[in-house]
Amino acid sequence: MMKILQMIFKTADGKNNTLKLNHPREDLDRETVERAMDQIAAINAFEKDGNPLYVDKHAARYVETITTNLFDLDQE
Repeated sequence: MMKILQMIFKTADGKNNTLKLNHPREDLDRETVERAMDQIAAINAFEKDGNPLYVDKHAARYVETITTNLFDLDQE
């Protein structure tokens, strides 16, 4: 099972954009994640077609995924 931290931001044009981080610490609390999201938004380092992608924090969540391989040619 893999755990992912999804941080959802509003873009400059009001759409949602999700930043996904694999293997996050599992003890993160709301305040820590909100502070990190504020810092990401403040540096304004990511854009698409001239529009900033991470403008305002909107939500954050842990997502757990289960992968079931049907086959893997590298391991046969």
